Formats: sequence, structure tokens, C-alpha cells
Amino acid sequence: MPASALAATVFISFYCWDAYYFWYAQVVHNQSIENAGYIYNIYCFGSGLFTVIVGVVIKYTRQFQLPALCIGVCKFNTEG
Repeated sequence: MPASALAATVFISFYCWDAYYFWYAQVVHNQSIENAGYIYNIYCFGSGLFTVIVGVVIKYTRQFQLPALCIGVCKFNTEG
């Protein structure tokens, strides 16, 4: 049950961030509408592709803790 609650929280937080990412790229990084669209599409495609890769790694290694720890550390370091 806790894993389902965690998955739901991650799912909701991703889509909350995803809803504002286009405008974030425009305002904070001073991008044009066209460039912000490219950045947004690359972000969506890249995050989807990365999810599939991590899912395959977890499936074949049967290890969840190490990928989760590595992703958590990378996410913490890139958010400044």
C-alpha cells in the first residue's frame, strides 16, 4: 500500500510540474514561444524514454532500491 501511495504522489507531482513547464521555460529562461515548445517536447519525450529504460532495468535486475537512490540523488543535485 505505501508503494501505491508513493507512485500516486510521484504521478501527480509530475503532471503538476508538466502543466507549467512550457511557461517556466519562457519566463525563467527567457525563451521564445518556439524554443519553449521545443524544450517542452524534448522534456516530455526524454522523461518518457527514461521511464521505460529505468523500468526495464528494474524488471531484469529485480533491484528497486539502487535505481531509486541514484535517481533521487541525481534529482536532488540538479534542482540546485
